[in-house]
Amino acid sequence: MSSSMLEVLESNRSQLSSALDPQAKVANGQFLTPSTIAAAMADMFSVPLPNEIVLLDPGAGSGILTIAFLERVARQSQAVARVKVFAYENDDFLARLLESNLHNAAVGLIDQGIELTYNVLREDFILSASRSLVPPLLDALKELPSFTHVIMNPPYHKLSSGSDQRTCLERAGIQTSNLYSAFVALALPLLREGGELVAITPRSFCNGPYFRPFRRHLLDAASFERIHVFERRDDAFSEDKVLQENIIFHLRKSRPQRRVELSSSLGRSLESSTTRLVPHESIVQDGDPDLVIRIPSNESDDYVLERMTAFTNRLHDLGLQVSTGPVVDFRLRRHILDQPDRDSVPLIYSAHFVDQHVEWPIESAKKPNAIACNERTRRWLYPNSCYVLTRRFSSKEEKRRIYPALFSPIEDYDWIGFENHVNVVKSPDNDLYPTTAFGMVSYLSSKIVDLFFRQFSGHTQVNAADLRLLPVPPSSTLSELANYFDGKKVDTQAVDAHLEYLFKIKYGITSPNPAG
Repeated sequence: MSSSMLEVLESNRSQLSSALDPQAKVANGQFLTPSTIAAAMADMFSVPLPNEIVLLDPGAGSGILTIAFLERVARQSQAVARVKVFAYENDDFLARLLESNLHNAAVGLIDQGIELTYNVLREDFILSASRSLVPPLLDALKELPSFTHVIMNPPYHKLSSGSDQRTCLERAGIQTSNLYSAFVALALPLLREGGELVAITPRSFCNGPYFRPFRRHLLDAASFERIHVFERRDDAFSEDKVLQENIIFHLRKSRPQRRVELSSSLGRSLESSTTRLVPHESIVQDGDPDLVIRIPSNESDDYVLERMTAFTNRLHDLGLQVSTGPVVDFRLRRHILDQPDRDSVPLIYSAHFVDQHVEWPIESAKKPNAIACNERTRRWLYPNSCYVLTRRFSSKEEKRRIYPALFSPIEDYDWIGFENHVNVVKSPDNDLYPTTAFGMVSYLSSKIVDLFFRQFSGHTQVNAADLRLLPVPPSSTLSELANYFDGKKVDTQAVDAHLEYLFKIKYGITSPNPAG
């Protein structure tokens, strides 16, 4: 089999990617795999490959992942006699290309004594696979064989709650909210014991409540062999301007979880990546009910994790709550005002954050400053008190992920509105002690918190659920950190130095300081 076939497919991929409707690609979550990534994914599978291979590619496109895998088969010195490929593609144009490419691959493998048979399935993988997993139909249908290998770049798109796909997944006992995680969840039960799966997906499944059932499903069925991260968010699919962080992971079905190989690279090529082995408990902490998957890709990340796990408290342990700002402005549009009047109250957006405090009103702000206070809006308002706020979103160019700000009561108002793109940390009685608030703003401004957050979050969004999981120091430490915040701006260098002093003196941590 000629190794130039992958190069031809790469040339075709670039043309296809340009030709496909950009809006349709986004709507379908359809991003074609670059050849360098396809080859690297194929190389992740264990050697030697078995004598007979049954491969599943559930979102095959034109077949670049399968072709990369077949080239890997052709390079192996040990003999592989037979390969059976089951490739799903429900786009007619891509399915025709896939048929042609697999035909050419089969011809090329004949000379090496390898028999390739293939089945291009022009149907929805989720509907097909989930039907075959419904217990009453399992014995009767047997639509799919068990697979030795799975390779995939699944579509990235949310599943509609009332869709046929969501209904079929629920009948099959799979709870997930995105197409990519549904593809992985369905492929795992189709793998043979000891079978392997390699996938490139967004990193977003690693944390958050929406993906918790999927993480449990994944970790119950398989174990991580390797995880690769791209150090820049736009490396994997730069032509398509995909700004989520993507990872490649290699799973083995039903193998004890001991050590995981972690690697990272600056670009698409994995040849120059840094690699190391870590205990599985560095990935998923024992006893963690949320099964958060952390990816400490270098020793510096280990030092971050060592420090942050010294703090055993969460916000609820300090009697604090966190929620998303309840004012969704487009739903209350006719009640939103650019400037306050006598029947309105302040409305706080992240645009009102200046350094680490809230300034209101801001005449030049692009966002409104007020919301009417009436029977329609009162349920969405908070008492005018002390709160710690964080931005829910930041842009990819910004240096930090967590941006906190102190909200101090504004004179002459009983109520305050917080817009939906703001997280609100408060006490249950809406009377947050100022020293605690000052200390929390200082702590959330620290570099160690930012570094820790990046280990388990692959996007720029900071959800209330993320803040609930964040380790926090005891109240006494927050009181000490409060001294480095003057109510407007945090002395972050002093906070970082103070925390590092505590880690060394109080917790006996002597590893190098990852915060610099």
